[in-house]
Amino acid sequence: MPLVGTAAKPFSSLSSYTTRRRQSLEVCSAVSRAPNPVCRSRKDSTKGGLTERGKAMHKRQLRGMYIPKEALKYHFDPREVSQDTYLLCILRWGETGTPWSHWVKNYRYHAEVYFLEKIFQTRKSSKNINCSITWYLSWSPCAKCCRKILNFLKKHSYVSIKIHVARLFRIDDKETRQNLKNLGSLVGVTVSVMEIEDYTKCWKTFIRGHADGDSWIVGLKSEIRKNRLKFQGIFKVCVLCGIKSFSVMLELVLPVFTVWLYYQKWIIVKV
Repeated sequence: MPLVGTAAKPFSSLSSYTTRRRQSLEVCSAVSRAPNPVCRSRKDSTKGGLTERGKAMHKRQLRGMYIPKEALKYHFDPREVSQDTYLLCILRWGETGTPWSHWVKNYRYHAEVYFLEKIFQTRKSSKNINCSITWYLSWSPCAKCCRKILNFLKKHSYVSIKIHVARLFRIDDKETRQNLKNLGSLVGVTVSVMEIEDYTKCWKTFIRGHADGDSWIVGLKSEIRKNRLKFQGIFKVCVLCGIKSFSVMLELVLPVFTVWLYYQKWIIVKV
């Protein structure tokens, strides 16, 4: 029964409508039987060691082998305050393995976490061969990332890591400082501020072609010195606390030891 205000369709129109409907259903059925291009692309997405997300990040210029000169200049300049974190990595398996270089920018993940959970998993060897990782970070790791790195290294005892940072992230925060201390005290881990030679190596390794124009690095010396002193202060406090604790312990133990030594001497003389 037609709706109010509309006229009923003639039989011929209804017949042609039914025919068109049947044809469209046949087309849909044929399409559903055809190979799914999306599924095919996901199947091939791991070629070259890249996941589908990894390819998407390449397209957005969020990771790759070579970094644009201007990105390295700006994001690793300790005088600038960038909102992004860049991680430049050199990974080597064994003593004679060929170094593999890559960079990644934070996107949904922190750069450190993305490297450990995504990139490393696609590059790791099937055998537990010693692996050395060198990171150049535009910002030092946050407290959460420090804990992630610690947990990762505990699970992968064959991995050693050197972390060089261009800027210090929340260095006055108590939790951040403590987690950096914990990370730096772990065997096989080195955490330090980027020096001039580190900038030069990054410029030669991560810039495509003839990497000239690195004279800007010389102007970073004063800021590097400031960051180095701040960063070393974290670990000096830890050492001083240890010395102070030892001094207190010595003050408590020394009188007891003196009395014990006196009686030992008295016994020997008497005998």
